[in-house]
Amino acid sequence: MQQSRRNKSGNASSWLGWLIFFLLIFGSNFLPPIARWLTQQTGVSVTPSAIIAGVIGLSVLVSVATTLFQAVNRGREANETRLPTSLPTSIPTNTTVPPPLAPSTSMRLPSATMGEAQIRQRALGEQKLPPPPQFEPIINPRVFALGLVGLLFFGGCFGLLLLVAGGI
Repeated sequence: MQQSRRNKSGNASSWLGWLIFFLLIFGSNFLPPIARWLTQQTGVSVTPSAIIAGVIGLSVLVSVATTLFQAVNRGREANETRLPTSLPTSIPTNTTVPPPLAPSTSMRLPSATMGEAQIRQRALGEQKLPPPPQFEPIINPRVFALGLVGLLFFGGCFGLLLLVAGGI
């Protein structure tokens, strides 16, 4: 059931990806007349690339809104333990409250002459805490370093090409 809902939401928002794909491939034929018409109607200079940017921005907004909507609905559908909202219909009459426990005489209060470390040990019941958890990185450092080197290499190649082509 959950898987079918996930597939439906993926198919419902994927049409925006297809729209952007077709605009990029076939938009050179029909976007300039639409851009001219929008410029005439609004008085603001609209270019075909601005239309594509607007569609991409709209798809990002729809994607974020869909994700938030699904998260809110998932939170509502989850089996949560809730507190009762009404009083029980029958209150048991045999309920007795146990008497409060008398203070223990074996537990002594720390004296004023004890050091701070001794007070902490006594408060903790002289138990040793386990060592803090050690977290392993999600990404292997070698893979991260290789990706960073590749990014710098390809970025340098792209910059060199722009410099040679006169783009910079």
